[in-house]
Amino acid sequence: MKEKIFLLFFISGFVFAQNPKEFINKIQSKFNSISNFTAKFNQTFFTAHGTEGGKTSGNFYYKKKNKFLVEISNNTISSNGNTVWNYDKRFKRVVISNFSDDPTSFSLEKFIFAYPPLCKAEILKEEGDVLLLTPKDN
Repeated sequence: MKEKIFLLFFISGFVFAQNPKEFINKIQSKFNSISNFTAKFNQTFFTAHGTEGGKTSGNFYYKKKNKFLVEISNNTISSNGNTVWNYDKRFKRVVISNFSDDPTSFSLEKFIFAYPPLCKAEILKEEGDVLLLTPKDN
């Protein structure tokens, strides 16, 4: 089954692109113009059977070149772009790994620049201008 990636931006005057290519170009241009940002998020987990497994919310702080901090209820994940620190507050334990080897790390640069050419892009207006990226192959 193909995985789907949703990119959602609520920046007024920014999401009025007429086709997916223009939409992606505007996202990339906006991303290049900023050096950092913060966001609040909600996350829903699903089991392998597709049933809801839980919810969490937190804060995300980002700075260019893959530096980030994610704060959720029981974990703090941070990266300087080379190393990722995953701190579990319940067990007072930290796992340190290389950025490229850590499954909890991700690169917004890859999401914004490397993935769109590998995907079929579609704008979902009914969802409030959501860009849906579906991989062209499995």
